[in-house]
Amino acid sequence: MARRKKNFSHNHKKSFLHKIFPILILIILGAGLFFTMYSYYQQCLTPVSTDADAESAIVTVEEGDTISNIADDLYSQGLIRNALVFRSYASRSTKDITGIQAANYQINSNMSVDEILDIFVSGDAYYDLDKVVIPEGKNIKEIAEILEEKNICTADAFIEEVSADNLAKWKSEYPILSTIPDDKDRGLEGYLFADTYVIKENTDAATVVDKMLKRFDEVYTEKFADEVSSQGKSVDQIIIMASLVELESKLPEDRTTTASVFYNRLDNDMPLQSDITVNYALGDKRELSTADLDFDSLYNTYKYKGLPVGPICSPSTASIEAAITPASTNYLYFVADISTGKLHFSDTLEGHQANVKQYLGE
Repeated sequence: MARRKKNFSHNHKKSFLHKIFPILILIILGAGLFFTMYSYYQQCLTPVSTDADAESAIVTVEEGDTISNIADDLYSQGLIRNALVFRSYASRSTKDITGIQAANYQINSNMSVDEILDIFVSGDAYYDLDKVVIPEGKNIKEIAEILEEKNICTADAFIEEVSADNLAKWKSEYPILSTIPDDKDRGLEGYLFADTYVIKENTDAATVVDKMLKRFDEVYTEKFADEVSSQGKSVDQIIIMASLVELESKLPEDRTTTASVFYNRLDNDMPLQSDITVNYALGDKRELSTADLDFDSLYNTYKYKGLPVGPICSPSTASIEAAITPASTNYLYFVADISTGKLHFSDTLEGHQANVKQYLGE
């Protein structure tokens, strides 16, 4: 009895088609998705407006701004279609985006992403920015006066924003402020980094403070933090010391030695006896009288031993470094040559008195 042969070829082909069909579908869907995404990406690179007379906007690039910051600003002003696409395209571009200078740039919504990048990279600024210079060694009151003079914000608004009333808010945003004590009526003195800033007129005080704290956070590096921690000191102790070094050292080469004097006096349980801390307490930079030296304030380092209760100015990076890594000396005293600002150090009171006589004529 003859048996009918099974059609293996037909069944095998059918089985193959069943297996390959889902793969083909996935490939087709994937290609479609890729094409859609690619089309969207390319679309996002095109101008927002096709109007030849589209209005322009001023985009401010500030010191330390990243492509991400710039992209967000462009998007918020309706000058690009997608901030993420702008960042992606810029990062893949052969243009030197690291060379973008702080300035105001005039950007039109009828510009493509490529044209916008050309504006930034070429440095074709709409106009140079009025840069606000906060000199090293200025205190909050002095910084506030500079800001008001530049029509950025009022001195009162700035002083209020950096006061003890707002300390908790800023500490929550910047952990580096965590060692500032909450019970000493302390604000942000010392942590508002002295630098050159690009800030528009009529900027609210909180925005200004945020910029200055952000800069401080950038300057106070992880290397600094690790070294300070290994010494068993706090950030606040370092910034207080750095503020003293800043105002006492007129010449850069004296910073680390000045720091060593203060540390040596602390180690020997001696009062720091720094005139500048009394000036800060009095709110007036003047030659001190005997009565001034007895002024009752925790900033008066003649009356109270140890570091003053807080920083007395915004110290420079160099002064922060000196506070972290002071020179190794036995000096306990210094006096400044009034004609040059050069400090002269001694390890004995007799030596100090001789220096005072020589350089101050007293």
